[in-house]
Amino acid sequence: LEQPARSPLVEDLRAPAYASVLPARTYDAALPTIAALHLGKLPSSGEALVARADAPDADAWRGHGTATPTAERPERIRIPLEADGPALLVVREAYSPDWHAQLDGAPAQTVRADFGSIGVPVAAGHHEVLLEYRPFGGAWSYLAYALGWLGTLALVARRT
Repeated sequence: LEQPARSPLVEDLRAPAYASVLPARTYDAALPTIAALHLGKLPSSGEALVARADAPDADAWRGHGTATPTAERPERIRIPLEADGPALLVVREAYSPDWHAQLDGAPAQTVRADFGSIGVPVAAGHHEVLLEYRPFGGAWSYLAYALGWLGTLALVARRT
């Protein structure tokens, strides 16, 4: 029997590369990724990339630090961290505007980091970031689903 696929979140949560506190560097989104690689415009793995249009001040985020994520559920990740200066917390989950961040209990900005991961700007010091995935619609999608079924049942009942 085949083993069921395990979530990368569960498998890699303790891996150091899953969540990192890194300095950031902006890039011009007009420069295609392949061309940037060819021209040597991408920084080393010790920096995170952020589109200049998403965060024009990201070049000032030069701090480093440590992060130790814990997943309460796959869609809810708590990340205590320590940063020695303004930096970017990079979480290796697929970026979506449906990921919402709180920094020390207050709403925080999320940015696309490294062309597809979640980035959260943080100031120097000890912080706790809470990431929650809340797709657009939420309860409204269930209501629409139920109304669709009710409409279908009404049509079927009317035809009989």
